[in-house]
Amino acid sequence: IYEHTRMIRTDFTRASLLAAALVIVVLLLAFRRLFDVAIALIPVLFGMCLLLGLMGAIGMNFNVATVVVPPLILGIGVDAGAHMVHRWRQSADDNGGVANLSDLLRGTGAAVLLASLTTVTGFATLMLADYGAMTTLGFSLAIGVSACLVASVIVLPSVLVVLKRAK
Repeated sequence: IYEHTRMIRTDFTRASLLAAALVIVVLLLAFRRLFDVAIALIPVLFGMCLLLGLMGAIGMNFNVATVVVPPLILGIGVDAGAHMVHRWRQSADDNGGVANLSDLLRGTGAAVLLASLTTVTGFATLMLADYGAMTTLGFSLAIGVSACLVASVIVLPSVLVVLKRAK
C-alpha cells in the first residue's frame, strides 16, 4: 500500500508539472505574448495558493484522492483567466489600448461567474459522500475553483487597472 501511494503521489506530481507546462504552451500559442499568458494564469495561481494555504491551515494533507486536485484546478481554473484575457484584449483593441473594465466584467465576467458556479456546485456535492476521501476531494475542488473564480472577476481586473491596462 505504501509503494502504491508513493507511486500515485509521484505520478500526479509529474502530471501536474507536465500539465502546467502544456497549459503555458497552449496559452503562448493562443496569445503570443508572455504578459498575456501571465495575466491569464493569475486566477489559477491565486486559486492554488489559497487552496494550499487553507489545506495547511486546517491540517488537510494530500492523500490518494486530493493529489489529483492540482492538475484539475489548473485545467478547470485556467479557462476563466483565458476568457477574461481574450475579452480584455478585445476591449483594449476597441478602446485605444486600454480596456474598459465594464466591457470585461459585464459579459465575460458574468459568463465566467455562471460557468464557475455550476462547476463548484458539482464538486461541492461530493462533500455529501460518506467516504472521507471523496469528501476531501469535493471540498478541495470546490475551494480551488471558487478561488479561481474570485481571482478571475476581482483580482485579474484589479491587476489590469493597477497596470493601467484597463479603466
